[in-house]
Amino acid sequence: MSSPPAIGSPGAARRPGPNGVTLFAAVLILSPLVQWLYLTALSRLAPLAAPFAESSGLALAMQLYFAPGNVLAVVLAFEILSLGASGPGMLISAIGFGGMIGAAGSILLAGRRSLGPPLACALFVAGVPFALAGQTTHLLPAVLLLAAVGIGKSFLDVAARTLLLRSVDDHLLARVFGLQEGL
Repeated sequence: MSSPPAIGSPGAARRPGPNGVTLFAAVLILSPLVQWLYLTALSRLAPLAAPFAESSGLALAMQLYFAPGNVLAVVLAFEILSLGASGPGMLISAIGFGGMIGAAGSILLAGRRSLGPPLACALFVAGVPFALAGQTTHLLPAVLLLAAVGIGKSFLDVAARTLLLRSVDDHLLARVFGLQEGL
């Protein structure tokens, strides 16, 4: 009696339907709604806590969104794309390459009065390709989708930090950034 093929081996069959990467990304796409509900409730209960609520909610959403990205790249590389040992590094570097493009393009945000639309667009650009990457079984689309994730992440970082700088009083900035980095 033979044992089933190991996860990530060429003989491992890909199950149809949503996989872990796609489900995780779908949950993270919904995180802005949860964050908005949290911030709205906290701001109404304690108006003086609003700057801290905004910064902690945004920092938490960004960490939930991007921190597991490396783990998901490993799962994508081994379980879905059946790549070898260099596969996760290739996928993570695609996110980094997209991040460099997004960082260069984020200069477009300079001087904008309203950062809400770019922030929403960045969440969309970072989230949707991440969910779609879990559905592809080919390397090139996965790399291109993850590069788009990097572009969206860079725009999100710049827009979120700029929005935070604009919305918090100067005497509270050090505390808010300390709280944000501590999360």
